[in-house]
Amino acid sequence: MLKMVRIDCDVLGYKFHVYDFEKSISHEYIMRDIREQDMYKLKKFNGIDGNILDVGANIGIMSILFAKMFPSFKIYAIEPLKCSYNNLCKAISENGTSNIFAYNLAVGDENTECYAAAGEEMSGGAHCYKKFEDIKSYATENTVRMVTPKELFKIIGISRFALLKMDCEGGEHGFFKSLTDKEIDDCFEHITAEFHGHEAGSLVARIKDIKKEKAALWCI
Repeated sequence: MLKMVRIDCDVLGYKFHVYDFEKSISHEYIMRDIREQDMYKLKKFNGIDGNILDVGANIGIMSILFAKMFPSFKIYAIEPLKCSYNNLCKAISENGTSNIFAYNLAVGDENTECYAAAGEEMSGGAHCYKKFEDIKSYATENTVRMVTPKELFKIIGISRFALLKMDCEGGEHGFFKSLTDKEIDDCFEHITAEFHGHEAGSLVARIKDIKKEKAALWCI
């Protein structure tokens, strides 16, 4: 069983704590990228007004930061890896961020069951697979419900957001494939997201064409 440890965070003047695998360095990358590179362009979206959807919430650093920055907003945090979801829920409770609502779900282009898996050194690198045989050697894995954007909106009871933050290790392709350009524009006022894979460039171009200056996107 993976050992979990407490991580104390001080991000943009907001202090809180999260939990992660003992050997995971995901939190170091996330906090560094926020402080040094403003990876999610938080300054750009500081004036937003409305609810936030965090797809790929991991252990909760961004969700809790959003909750601290915008205490009157509701944050909907989506995380497929069960270990990280449990750590997320624990951090939400202990930090008093009751405006975060967490869901152990994966997103994609169909409503089905899939498998989430991650290595012990990178909890934030959790990938989802539709076939068990596609899973490589990971430290932890679990089955999880995959849902389309429209099914997700039904589950959480809301379909319009001031901000979509997305970093879900490839799940973004099926997510956006399931939505028309008009639906993307109507559902998300602003989008900040990381895109993965060889088709990332075309997806970035599509979202930028829809949202213009209201999007902050990058590929890895």
